[in-house]
Amino acid sequence: MHHGTMLLNVDLNSMKKYLTPSLEKLKSKGVNSVEARVLNLQEVCPQITHTAICDSIIEQFCEHHKLKVEVQDLDEETLLREPTISSIYKQLEVLLISLISG
Repeated sequence: MHHGTMLLNVDLNSMKKYLTPSLEKLKSKGVNSVEARVLNLQEVCPQITHTAICDSIIEQFCEHHKLKVEVQDLDEETLLREPTISSIYKQLEVLLISLISG
């Protein structure tokens, strides 16, 4: 299993303020800085869109797992009707408020 983050078009200067791994961690990955590890996909493929990325991920997932699925977009309102998701959302909201208010 792999994990990662795909950046389409973010402000990398702002991002590096928030990504502050230790020098030891960076060296273990063979890089000297956060900037050396990340780039925007639009830097290498200017015409790429969010929709194209999503479609490609879905297509590759289905192909890999030999599945045919109908994809549904779920908005916040729909998700909050699910009791488990709603409960977690409310817990995170309380946590965020307490962090913000200090």
